[in-house]
Amino acid sequence: MERTTLVLFFLAVCFMNVKGLLVNQSWAEELHEIKYNKTSENSVLQNHQCQECNCSLEIADCSARNIDSLPLDLPGNITMLNLSRNDIKNLTNFFIGRDYKDLQSLDITYNSPVLHLHENVFEGLDKLQKLYIGKFAIVHPLVFKPLKEIRIIEVKGDGSRLSIFSVARDAWLRALRGLQNSTIEKITYEHISSIPFILRKKHFKYFTNCQLKELYLPHNMISAIESGFLNYLPMLEILDLSRNMIATLIPVSVTFNMIQLFKMTHLRVLRLDDMNNRVVKDLNRPHIEKCVDTEWPLPMGLEELNFKWASFDDQPASFPCELKVQPENKLKVLNAAYTNAVIYFGGPLKGLVNLQHLIYNNNDCKIEPDFFTCASGYFESLQVLDLAYNKVLLTKSSLNFSLFENCSKLVHLDLSYNNLADIPSDMLKDASSIETVNLSGNKLVKFNLDLNAQISLELLNLSNNKLHGLIEAARNSIANSDERSNGSLTIDLNGNPLMCTCDAFPFINWIKDHMDVIFQGSDLECQYINGSQIKFTHLDVSHMKIACLKSAFIASGISVAFVLLIVGVVIYGYKRRYKIIYIALHLRAALRRNNLPGIDYDFDGFLSYSSLDKTWAINNIYGQLAGQYGYNICVDDRNFRPGTYLSDIIVESISKSNKIILVISQNFLRSGWCKFEMNLARGELATRGRDCLILILKEPKELLPQELITPTLRSLLDTRVYLVWSEEEDRKLLFWRKLQDALGEPRFKGEEDTPFLYQNNDGDEEMLQNLI
Repeated sequence: MERTTLVLFFLAVCFMNVKGLLVNQSWAEELHEIKYNKTSENSVLQNHQCQECNCSLEIADCSARNIDSLPLDLPGNITMLNLSRNDIKNLTNFFIGRDYKDLQSLDITYNSPVLHLHENVFEGLDKLQKLYIGKFAIVHPLVFKPLKEIRIIEVKGDGSRLSIFSVARDAWLRALRGLQNSTIEKITYEHISSIPFILRKKHFKYFTNCQLKELYLPHNMISAIESGFLNYLPMLEILDLSRNMIATLIPVSVTFNMIQLFKMTHLRVLRLDDMNNRVVKDLNRPHIEKCVDTEWPLPMGLEELNFKWASFDDQPASFPCELKVQPENKLKVLNAAYTNAVIYFGGPLKGLVNLQHLIYNNNDCKIEPDFFTCASGYFESLQVLDLAYNKVLLTKSSLNFSLFENCSKLVHLDLSYNNLADIPSDMLKDASSIETVNLSGNKLVKFNLDLNAQISLELLNLSNNKLHGLIEAARNSIANSDERSNGSLTIDLNGNPLMCTCDAFPFINWIKDHMDVIFQGSDLECQYINGSQIKFTHLDVSHMKIACLKSAFIASGISVAFVLLIVGVVIYGYKRRYKIIYIALHLRAALRRNNLPGIDYDFDGFLSYSSLDKTWAINNIYGQLAGQYGYNICVDDRNFRPGTYLSDIIVESISKSNKIILVISQNFLRSGWCKFEMNLARGELATRGRDCLILILKEPKELLPQELITPTLRSLLDTRVYLVWSEEEDRKLLFWRKLQDALGEPRFKGEEDTPFLYQNNDGDEEMLQNLI
């Protein structure tokens, strides 16, 4: 519970750059703003008493005069004396107060590092209110005691080697003793130590009865704080502990330290930013806070809390629900950049009704859309919102609040580098007073934000996105916003892949017409139609239009030519389709030529035909295959010896042939022997288990009488690819290529001088005569 309380307290600080810090300006700034050389009718002329310094009115400027001691010849009525940037090694006791007792402001910064400040060095300076000194080696614990009217003391070191000695640091802390019961209101101790130390409460026990309002302790290597020191500073309004290395509070008790903090009813500003030894957080293991209906308190007077680059816990928090803070707080400024205090906001933050500046950038935090509301009871006073480098979500299926509802006071919005790919067009409809919108570094491919409600917009940063241009609605919206803001609008488009293509003339003309609105418009570039980068100011729109017309004409011509080419190829391909198929088959045969399996057949093929088609078959089929392509084809005239049993020799011929070629014609279908051979071939096809049958239609299938087509032939024609003879040259060429592809490469292994299969003279003469 204690841990959750601490997280919630510093959560209120998690969001905003500290603007308008409520502190008085230092004397160094005040003194250097004065023009010492100013002269007027009321000026006191420089006389012999002010020979080394510039004196004007009641001011003596002796800075950077290379003097080594206190000048004693200045006008005695001076109220401001600047002795900075000299080589003064010693200031004698009583001298300053004796000669310049009216001094109200004294600056002795940047002098010799061995300058001694003794107990009575400021004796007699009863009117001194502002004292600016450097961090010296030796200082007396009661050196400040004579200063009865002192209001401001600033001690600033220069980082010299003397700052590494704890004796010098402790001497300055002990010197606070001299301010007991004084009128001191502001103390600054900066760079008084270069080695870590613990800030103890004993250093501040002298301020119980003082009116100390501002305490600045930056750049001091403070490693821990004994938190009880706040008990001695009841009137403190500003506490600056920034740029130290605070890792813990002593005692390490959340409850005790929260009680101490809540006792500080006058505390307005607390700065704990830029710590040098931040706790490393495991962002993958957040502490998920429970959704409880509790309003967490804040110190009632606190107006500014700066937490940047600081952390006191190694585990970030995750708030999946609405987070509530007591609305009676006065917090106006929250800055928790680079803290990773919270890595998920699942709902809105309620109760910070006076919050004006909210900074929570660089925290890798996922923030849901419900967070962005200025409805009553939420961020209703918000003026500055900086959530850069997080994971902001702006789109959701359902919202309890509309985006930036009632945010009429919002002036500055920074959502840069949040990986936003899209933004709702009406996102800023209620943010009518907004002056700057930073959406740079996202992934926007289209900008459609409606700016018609904005009357004060001065800067729209769209740089480093993925914009190719601006759509018409965006261009009109920006132009209208510029008109309502009296021409004070600036838009940054740098770092986008802008395109100057032939369809981008409206965008190009808009850019050229609104160059005064574009940030660094003279250097803004886009990708030209030829692929090169070119500045908008160098674009010749008329020349570009001509180039686009040429490109369009060329592109159209190429398109038409391409279409015509395709049509021509299709027509040519259709006319020469047989030739193309022939070439494809030829290539396929060439590819598989080297993968022919070994076989034991004596013939490449057995040619079966009707005796009535013998002349045609021998001259056209056999002659081409045997004579032209080198196939060993088994035919009756060459391989059937008369006198044998025709049935036996047919069976033997088929069995010793690699392929069986059937020349189908009407004569074939009427021949009994041809039918016998076809049935044998069908059986061989089934027995071999591979493709061994080639069908050649001597005439088209449509011309074959249906009554002659047997079931066996019908089955073969329906299930197999067959070749059709044609007298056309292209189709004939394709026919031979297909036939070769079906036969494969010539592979006969027998002897050419033994053409006959049988040597006996027995035979069936009747069957032979019928066959012939």
